[in-house]
Amino acid sequence: MARDLTDFLLLFSSYPGSIYSGATKLIALTVLPAGFVVLAPVELLREPTSAHLAIAAAAALGYTSLAMFQMGLRRYRRGDTPTSNV
Repeated sequence: MARDLTDFLLLFSSYPGSIYSGATKLIALTVLPAGFVVLAPVELLREPTSAHLAIAAAAALGYTSLAMFQMGLRRYRRGDTPTSNV
């Protein structure tokens, strides 16, 4: 199952972004990080507009926030408590 999912992500991200539209494009750029990593930079290079740059920056900020939240959850589940140096 893991190999099939990996193959699906590789195939999905290797198709040109112009074939996706509507909900499929929304899923490709938000739910599947492989789609964002491949499709968004290509569009930014082809048509360098401030809208494409804003989308790339917002997505990078969103993925960074999600990663930091995941790190906080992992620390919380382990039972680590914050210590103060007072």
